[in-house]
Amino acid sequence: MGDDMTAREEQRLRHALTLINDVVGDEEARMEAQPHARARRRGALTAGALACIAALAVGIGVALNAGDSSAPSSNAPEGREEADNGQSLEEWIACAPVIVEGDVLTVRQAAQGRVVVTLEVKDWIKPAQGKKRIELDVLDPTPTGVGEPWQEGSHVLAGVPERRDQPADTFHGAEIATTRARIEGALARAADTVCPPPWRKD
Repeated sequence: MGDDMTAREEQRLRHALTLINDVVGDEEARMEAQPHARARRRGALTAGALACIAALAVGIGVALNAGDSSAPSSNAPEGREEADNGQSLEEWIACAPVIVEGDVLTVRQAAQGRVVVTLEVKDWIKPAQGKKRIELDVLDPTPTGVGEPWQEGSHVLAGVPERRDQPADTFHGAEIATTRARIEGALARAADTVCPPPWRKD
């Protein structure tokens, strides 16, 4: 276990490992008792085991993020292929041409799995200023589940990536204030940061 993990996080990981061992052990015992099923299901895990593994993966992600104060907490990165590259907060800001806080007025479907979101901007973060009402042409997160769907009437903090094949990051509720504070604290450093190739528009 890493030094950056809290006692609670370490306990959660150990508990998940114990659950996986218990479920796999029960599955093996059941197969031994049913020879006809042994050959057909050898090495297979039950849905319960898979659920435990998923819980463990979430726990590991929480523990890793807990030790990285620079990486923003968001709904989408976990689903991205590039997420394993360790994008820092400064890089995330550098790779987002638009970061705003505002209210979602309308959401309409567009071609090629995209949505057009009309946003009434309450405050511009990057750039420092802009129009009061903008349209964001972004990937629809609904089919892939990499983030929360855009919903009319919701208040969001949104970061739109430079690359069109990456979903926007959205933050809701209490996470808006904490995330925004971290972003604003890193803006000066981000101004001197170059967006790395994995996230840069070709």
